[in-house]
Amino acid sequence: MDWLNALVNAAYAAALDSDLWRPFADQLSLELASLGGIFAVINRQQLVPPVFETVRALEGVEYDYLAGGRWQHDPQVPMAGGLQSSAIYTDADVVRDETDEARAYRQWEQEWGSSHYLTTVGFLEPSGTGRGCFSFHYGPDGIAPDAVQKLQMLAPQLNRALALGFRHEEALSQEYWRGIAANDQSKALILLDERGRVIHLTNAAEAIIRQGDGLRIAAQSLWCTEPSQQEVLAALVGQAVGMDTISGAIRIARPSGRMPFLLTIFPLPRVRRILAPFEAAAIVQLVDPTARPLDARHLYRHAFKLSGRETDLAAALVKGHSPETAAAALNITVATARIHLRRLFQKTGTNRQSELIRLLIQIG
Repeated sequence: MDWLNALVNAAYAAALDSDLWRPFADQLSLELASLGGIFAVINRQQLVPPVFETVRALEGVEYDYLAGGRWQHDPQVPMAGGLQSSAIYTDADVVRDETDEARAYRQWEQEWGSSHYLTTVGFLEPSGTGRGCFSFHYGPDGIAPDAVQKLQMLAPQLNRALALGFRHEEALSQEYWRGIAANDQSKALILLDERGRVIHLTNAAEAIIRQGDGLRIAAQSLWCTEPSQQEVLAALVGQAVGMDTISGAIRIARPSGRMPFLLTIFPLPRVRRILAPFEAAAIVQLVDPTARPLDARHLYRHAFKLSGRETDLAAALVKGHSPETAAAALNITVATARIHLRRLFQKTGTNRQSELIRLLIQIG
């Protein structure tokens, strides 16, 4: 069947490129003859808002659903989050109007044209927290006659693609952070998830936390040693990982009396991998004004097989010296400095002093 092969191929492509999940959902919505729908990732362990994208005709409901709190009364959230296996269901399977909130939610759905829906939820291994959920909505005439059958045919491959996508995204997230930690150990960086919990630290950040001089980690969260600053820090974290996604900064007092740390927090873009919604949300950077800057000369020497004098000249140029002033500082002649500079160009593959400095800065 051409339609099935096309959708299976599209699902596996999306598993390896998260930007393709939305086009896949659009394609599936058309095949199922729905008015539109949603693609969401639901956390099965905590009652937190789903990561949610509208499909086709349902554009415009996302803000009201998330920021307006409608998701808290959506019967699909506890239904999908509590599943112990993959499933396909319709509104008749989960809609219960016994509460005012549930009836109000159904009324809200009907206002934007949805009376019925057909949903498939992909199951992950027990250690996973996410459930990939595709829900397609229909009007008063009901669900298209062959929609359930088509979804049942696609479901096994779609579930495998979702599981592959989750594992792929997790690996990318972990490898990305390992790359930061391995290549920038001079920086004290802390990665926070969407609930503000610490999920990764560089070695430099761990060293600061171990000192207990201004900051600590308790219950997976950052805490100030000075209680009066904790409320400010908590607010900054909340803004960075929440709906506002605002950067912030605070000076962290240190009981030792040393100069305060400068803590800055940067939210990660909301246009991030939809299958990794409960991972990285913000990066915290700690700056210790009293720390000595890292001497990168050993990196220059090992990276480009530099001699001792070539390394000294490279370090002097990065600090802002010209060849002439570097020669005076190193107690060598200008002619000798220029010979070393030509060798630096050869060994680093650069042609101009500006290129050389830019390369060295990126390394150290």
